[in-house]
Amino acid sequence: LDVLIRPLAIDEMGMSGQASCIPKLMELLQNDETPAFTRVKAVEALGRLRASGASALFQHILDTRQVWRWVYPNELRIAAAQALVRVDPAVGMEKVAASGIDRKELTLEPSDPDPNASVIRQRRYARLKLSRNLIAVTTNLRENFRLSIPELNLGGGIGSGERHLAPGSLLSLKFSHGVRNIKAQAIVRGARPQAMAFEFVTMDLDERYRLRKLLLELGGLPMIAQVTNRTRRRGRVAISKS
Repeated sequence: LDVLIRPLAIDEMGMSGQASCIPKLMELLQNDETPAFTRVKAVEALGRLRASGASALFQHILDTRQVWRWVYPNELRIAAAQALVRVDPAVGMEKVAASGIDRKELTLEPSDPDPNASVIRQRRYARLKLSRNLIAVTTNLRENFRLSIPELNLGGGIGSGERHLAPGSLLSLKFSHGVRNIKAQAIVRGARPQAMAFEFVTMDLDERYRLRKLLLELGGLPMIAQVTNRTRRRGRVAISKS
């Protein structure tokens, strides 16, 4: 698969509920040449699938130190902690307590699939309605433009802008907040004149950790998804009025 499509495919594997996906996900996680963002997605997918065989790997990611510092990036350690709590709650809580991870950072976690959901494609992460719109700027287009984003999570968001892009368009985004910008690549999932939904396909893990901090600052705690606010049709953007 294309490197930018692979994270989306891994999300689908995790949401599928199919244990047959576990060996491939384990292989991706154990391969040091797997891109960091893809490894995080593999950890999240294994957690969704309750892959108990990955418990030792999660613990290794959480525990490994080099002298006085943790070896693995914050985002990979957070994902491993969340997955470990799902596959082995007792061990997970013990490891989290000794991990040095802020408990608040763990509240932004991957959503589990709902077998009774009527929608075609479920949310990968809980929706976060921001306390104020966040501004992002595209940087890879001939005519770049600004997006005003009222809803965002670790998987992507919804924004309105000056241009209409077709689903499948690739965007390089720069989010402006404070002194440092957050950069990510995203794909347009659906669009109509007043709104565009996008999904992150890759970003540096330090950038994702800053995004997590930003979401906690502007978004607060995750909101419970309302299935009635989701659309059953592919390629459409549904905006909640609540």
